[in-house]
Amino acid sequence: MNRPDLTGKRFFLALSGLVVILDQVSKILVKNGLTLFERVEVIPDFFYILYIRNSGAVWGLFSNGAGSWMQKGITLLSLAALVLVMVFFLRTSRKCRLELTGFSLVAGGAVGNLLDRLIDGSVVDFLHFSIGSWSWPTFNLADSAITIGVCLLTLAILRGKQTAA
Repeated sequence: MNRPDLTGKRFFLALSGLVVILDQVSKILVKNGLTLFERVEVIPDFFYILYIRNSGAVWGLFSNGAGSWMQKGITLLSLAALVLVMVFFLRTSRKCRLELTGFSLVAGGAVGNLLDRLIDGSVVDFLHFSIGSWSWPTFNLADSAITIGVCLLTLAILRGKQTAA
């Protein structure tokens, strides 16, 4: 079996690792510094640190009444998605820096949230934005990395550059 060529991709693997570290450290700080559901106003009437736990999927979908089977299913889907992202990462030429950056951010974010699910059974979310009665779902750094990564991959697709080696 051929070994994957990681020459020139170490930076991108380090980027994934950095995302995981920053995500986990931020979650540890929130868990140790706040009580569950505690809210700290950072920018008045706009940005808050709000400590919640999400046992469901993205933006809390399926978290109300999410049983053990749902949590296990979400964890398995997350793991499958991570494997798929890594396959694409390994097949992408080292010259495709935008794509590799996107895959790295998605992978790092997926690992960060997957660690939460495997260790605690739920994901720590704490970044919350609202204006008046409008409120965005609470999220974390891993979610941000995944979103930015998907945007970069979308940009790569729109510009028409091939991602395969």
